[in-house]
Amino acid sequence: MQPLKSDAGLGLPVTATVPLASTPGNKRAVLGLRSLYTTLLATVAFATIQMVIKPTAVYPDSLRNASTRAPGAEFDWFAVEPSRDVRWVDCYEDQKCARLLLPLDYDRPNGPTTAIAIRMIPATDRENYRGTVFLNPGGPGGSGTNYIQRRGKDMSTILGPSYDILSFDPRGIGFTVPRIDCFDSKSQRDIWETQEGHALIGTANSTGTLLYRARAQLLGERCENKLGGEHGLARFVSTPYVARDMLEMTQKLGQEKLQYWGFSYGTILGQWFATLYPDKIKRLAIDGVVDGHSYRRSSYETDVVDVEAIVESLFTYCHDAGPLKCPIYDSTPDRIAARFFNTLKSISASPFPIPLADPPLIITRKVILESLFRAAYKPVNTFPLITQVFAALESHNTTALTALAPHIADPTTCSCSAATLPMVGSNEVQWAVECADSDAYKFDPSLYASFYAELESVSPLLAPVHLRALE
Repeated sequence: MQPLKSDAGLGLPVTATVPLASTPGNKRAVLGLRSLYTTLLATVAFATIQMVIKPTAVYPDSLRNASTRAPGAEFDWFAVEPSRDVRWVDCYEDQKCARLLLPLDYDRPNGPTTAIAIRMIPATDRENYRGTVFLNPGGPGGSGTNYIQRRGKDMSTILGPSYDILSFDPRGIGFTVPRIDCFDSKSQRDIWETQEGHALIGTANSTGTLLYRARAQLLGERCENKLGGEHGLARFVSTPYVARDMLEMTQKLGQEKLQYWGFSYGTILGQWFATLYPDKIKRLAIDGVVDGHSYRRSSYETDVVDVEAIVESLFTYCHDAGPLKCPIYDSTPDRIAARFFNTLKSISASPFPIPLADPPLIITRKVILESLFRAAYKPVNTFPLITQVFAALESHNTTALTALAPHIADPTTCSCSAATLPMVGSNEVQWAVECADSDAYKFDPSLYASFYAELESVSPLLAPVHLRALE
């Protein structure tokens, strides 16, 4: 899409380079396989620190004096008054929430603000209090407040009772306002997404590539119209701004240095923070490391270096699991692979209709490849579903496919009467952040052809569904 560039408002030129730590084999596409290992490393690191270092932090008065609200699952974020200091209120039974006002543009500290939604599980061992650990679940576009809902207690168990576990909705996301929204309603966005079609990206002049470019240009222009301008929101959601927000939050919590654990895109945020504020880090763990140089180029080619191997592992693990656990089991992994790719070839030649799904669904090669790519991100959790889908496709079992349809493609529901967007859900912030973080360049058919050939050589199966930016 068209880049929405930012000078970050932090005294950095647009062309400032950031030396970002990365290794080619440790990419976003393989987080599912490697996250457990890095989680264990980080757990050992934090646990070891707990054993050998005496508490150095004082449990903050702001938590002792937090406002009390009635417990309940339906917490009204917008009933919390935003403040330039962190003012905690009770939320979600045993947690704390706040809305922190920070400058939208740090070069204009008295100008427009953003209200950052913060959610925290407080430390329970106050006598051995060791401060706050910030978490980022990835994205860009991942909601930190939602991550605390889903994984906060697990992370608290891993790190121990002496730490606060905190995450937040970065600029433009979730309950943080203003949001990056280029559509007027969820229904409007859903209708736009249904128009994407089933053509795959390929050569520069292929139908899929031309459609992808046209849609990206339209979305870029729409977002620029709604969010652009000299002081428009889109200029102020880039990663350097979020890194500065974390520094501000750390200091407003009365802590001199950041403790941080970031996953996937959260490793980019961690790398930016470490580069911008190296003397403000106490402990930092980046888990499922994204190649920062590839991210800055918007090429993402190193994201898929292991994805084909992950797909191949499906056949091995299916064979190891046996016929009772793997519905596409056969006598050898090679025979399983052959059945798998024969089914994919059949779908490519003749898409499979599921008329009784709600809503009805056509399974095409693109639908399957997108599902497979997502599954490669978390194979332990999602490969069983992939094998069920392929078994049902192979046997033309429409009853099973009808039941599986919501897991194959996200169903679109009609909510045309809804007046407002959901506060946690899809929006266009990913594109705004990635465009603002990346170098600007124009589409060049010859350069694109060279790039796509390289991407396809790394992952011939999934290159058509991984391409992220053309200009």
